[in-house]
Amino acid sequence: MTNRARRSTPNIQQAELGLDIPEHDGNAPDLDIQFEQRGAIAHAIKHAKRRGWGREQIIDRMNLCLPDLPKKLTLRQLNAWTADSKEFSEFPARFIPAFCWATHCWLPIETGPHSLGFVLADRDDAEALELGRLQLAEADIRNRKRAIQRRG
Repeated sequence: MTNRARRSTPNIQQAELGLDIPEHDGNAPDLDIQFEQRGAIAHAIKHAKRRGWGREQIIDRMNLCLPDLPKKLTLRQLNAWTADSKEFSEFPARFIPAFCWATHCWLPIETGPHSLGFVLADRDDAEALELGRLQLAEADIRNRKRAIQRRG
């Protein structure tokens, strides 16, 4: 194990998604993303293959991102996680970010947020969104100031 500093967990404000939670279980949406996730993983493997990376290179690259694992991931594991014939073998969620980095394909990590109606944004997009929100807030403040000044 390495002595790397761990990233802090998201704060409560970041974790609150503002989802429209149904009042009772009868309104729960179907959020099983098994087929979407399998398709996204297959697409990522094909994407990596176009870059010249086979499954062995994908596993090697994933292991670079996971230095604290007690045992390195193996090609056998990747094959089991992605085989249609393995009924109960699913790709572990904890390894999806490393897989995305290893394949240079972000589709597998996007399937979860998409199922909830969200999209992922990179830092630049998130900052542009925040800037837009601030500009709207500034415009609202200016309009309220004008309304008060007209009354006064």
